[in-house]
Amino acid sequence: GWLWRFWRHCNRDDYERGVIALAALNRDTFDLYSALADDGVRFEMHRSRILLVAFEPDELDGIEEGSPMLARCGLAIPRRLSAGETREYEPSLAPGIAGALLYPDERHVRPDTLCVGVLGKIAASGVEVRGGCEARSIRRSGASVEAVVTDGGPIEADRFLIAAGAWSGRVARAFGLHLPVQAGKGYSISLGTNGRAIRTPLYLQEGHVGISPYDGALRLGGVMELSGINTRVVHRRLDSIRRVARRYLPDLNIGKEGIEWTGMRPVAPDGLPVIGRAPLLENVFIATGHAMLGVTLAPATARAISDQMLDRKSAIDMAPFNPARFQRRSLRTTARMP
Repeated sequence: GWLWRFWRHCNRDDYERGVIALAALNRDTFDLYSALADDGVRFEMHRSRILLVAFEPDELDGIEEGSPMLARCGLAIPRRLSAGETREYEPSLAPGIAGALLYPDERHVRPDTLCVGVLGKIAASGVEVRGGCEARSIRRSGASVEAVVTDGGPIEADRFLIAAGAWSGRVARAFGLHLPVQAGKGYSISLGTNGRAIRTPLYLQEGHVGISPYDGALRLGGVMELSGINTRVVHRRLDSIRRVARRYLPDLNIGKEGIEWTGMRPVAPDGLPVIGRAPLLENVFIATGHAMLGVTLAPATARAISDQMLDRKSAIDMAPFNPARFQRRSLRTTARMP
């Protein structure tokens, strides 16, 4: 059922509407990340260009065809580089590449340091964080939720936010909500540089693999596996990432070493995040479904959902992300975590 709904959204009109909505949500991302750093959140962030590299010129042509729409959304238009120009930016690339698209003003962050930094900041601000606490059920009175019952006792609040990533659909069912968020598993390999550093973050177009240089490390990531919520490592996925990297970067000598990881991205069938007040409930909100843009859109989503939870007017149109677009059944009288 999820794949059927996904297929129905695979058309130009839905794609363009999605790009416009995401561009609006993403517009202040750089400023919001700078504000996090200025506010004392410690995390690794790099201000750098990004190269989208391809062996086939047609791959670059296809992306350039979408440039007019990106311009209308206020997004930066990449510059086309020849093969020679591309290797001037990144000499380790293979001789057979056709060229690249250069995005000159970009940033990338190391996600694990971001999570640790944010957690440390909110804990220092006096927020109680209960780790390893399993939610079991809810208590509700009419259209309001009074408490979430956990194995550590009930948590009572004025407002509740479902922000459980790929698990959000399961949690939402306990609130009587239909939220078709599928787990899209991704894989990564983190390597110590050992003299293998690359200068520039890369996206390897035909292989759909990204490479991010961090302080003393490289991270290779990719794959979209729809296999449910699980942390099983399918080694052929990791082997495919290594093969792609060797094709584009033959001197990188990527062996079997490195930290191998897999994790679930929350993916909605229309490709858009789910952000806003839950349907039919007065004090429950949702923020999930960001797919591959979770880190990118995290600060903007935090601002948008806090505006809604505190009854403030949002600076952008949040209608495309409304959770009500998926609701198709009425609330149950009682609810328990599945």
